[in-house]
Amino acid sequence: MMRMPFAIVLCLTLAACGANGEPEQPGDGPRVTGDARIGVSVSQSGVRPSAAVSLGQGPVRLTVGF
Repeated sequence: MMRMPFAIVLCLTLAACGANGEPEQPGDGPRVTGDARIGVSVSQSGVRPSAAVSLGQGPVRLTVGF
């Protein structure tokens, strides 16, 4: 019995908290940049491969090396 009014209020609340004005295109904000690097080190003890992947947006950059 209370499901219908609750469902209506829930839908109106969800509709009221979003969509205000024209939609923004995804390219309007800062862009995420990526970089991938691979390398090989050769020494007397053998050959060592290396790789790194990084993602950044603005001043923040995350790099994972393996």
